[in-house]
Amino acid sequence: MNDEDEFTNFWGEPISVYTSESAEVDGILIKTDNKIINFITATVYSKCIEPFIEPLVMTKRSLSNKPISETIEVGKKSFVVTLKITDAEKKKAEKELLDKLIASAILEVQKLNRNDWLYTLDDCRGWKDLWVVQNETGLYTLMFNSDY
Repeated sequence: MNDEDEFTNFWGEPISVYTSESAEVDGILIKTDNKIINFITATVYSKCIEPFIEPLVMTKRSLSNKPISETIEVGKKSFVVTLKITDAEKKKAEKELLDKLIASAILEVQKLNRNDWLYTLDDCRGWKDLWVVQNETGLYTLMFNSDY
């Protein structure tokens, strides 16, 4: 008898099931391409990834001597305008930030040196109160404890 059968025998058939895929459709979870942490919460994305996408793009442009702004002349006045960031630049920066955060979370879990379904991370790239929680896929979701 497997765990699911034991659960159903004891509690009965579930009234409803809310899966990670359902939460993804609802915008609560964001799927990653990682083979260990396959979801992050929208809160993790909005706090740990999104605010840093454009600064990362601008830093990379600056370090590679690509222009980040241009001066335009309007009549006798000059204006400095920031060059628009492309969708490709945003996607690349987003992936880089996400990969670094997930790699750091996995490293912090490995330091705990135990097998569990929930890991609380004291510090992950400066972020406090992050959890790594096993989801119904057998993989893990990276979330803030307040997301649980």
